[in-house]
Amino acid sequence: MNIEAEFLFGNKLIANLEELIKQADKELFLISPFIDLDKRIMDSLNEKTNESNLKIRILFGKNEKNIFKSIKSDSFEFLKKLPNIEIRYEERLHAKFYLNETHFILTSLNLYDYSLAKNIESGILINYASKGLIGKTFDETYNTINSSVSKVKNNIFGINNNETDPIEKFNTIYRNSELVYKSEAILTEKKGFSGLLSKRKIKSIKVLEDNLDKFNFKKVKEKFVEKREEKTNSKLYSATKLSKILNVSQNELLSLLENEKLINKNEILEKGKKRGIEKRKYMGREYIAFPENMEELRLLKL
Repeated sequence: MNIEAEFLFGNKLIANLEELIKQADKELFLISPFIDLDKRIMDSLNEKTNESNLKIRILFGKNEKNIFKSIKSDSFEFLKKLPNIEIRYEERLHAKFYLNETHFILTSLNLYDYSLAKNIESGILINYASKGLIGKTFDETYNTINSSVSKVKNNIFGINNNETDPIEKFNTIYRNSELVYKSEAILTEKKGFSGLLSKRKIKSIKVLEDNLDKFNFKKVKEKFVEKREEKTNSKLYSATKLSKILNVSQNELLSLLENEKLINKNEILEKGKKRGIEKRKYMGREYIAFPENMEELRLLKL
């Protein structure tokens, strides 16, 4: 088996990733810490919605404190519509790796809209199996390549060592990750002689595992939105504005705030942070902002 490698940049990298997805026939394995699918990737995946023989695996991760930041909810809902899909989570994930049954790409590129549009990304495309190869199969967990097919060798990049090949390594990482979602396609029955020769169509999708509650996607999302709205809606005043409201000079106000150990010149002390005092920016300049809550202001004995 001849192993072919090609270095990719920018639009060529993205184009090859799209092709890798479109050409997947039996196996599609996508590893990306952050997932926010853009239209090009969605269009490529949409072509797979009726392919009953295709097994899709997704591994994402990184934000152990807020998984919702690792995978956008609309992307997750889109992926759930694909047949025979398994989605897993690994909090330490940083690698990006994309594979079908003939090629894989090892890259810096996340499946993230911003990465695709804004970042300078690169990757290596490896052709590790003949496209016409017959008998290439995967087991029921899609983790091992049939022994009749040559594996990617350790010296794929011209380096000899005792490390396992990248496919084996990523399969092991995948097996040891946390299962989030899994489904399988329910197929129509074959009827008559013509049915034996035709591909069975997908009748419906059966959910085998759905552990979203465990990861609290909804709760995390609601908490994140609520916190953002609370911050947006809260009214804060500059020292100039606050001094006018309280009918004192700005110097008197700042002096009292320092005496109360809420601020120290241009720095907010821990006590001040607890009272809701924070730094804001206006026209590129940073200033200290104070909450509108008058009960908090009364605590300053003004």
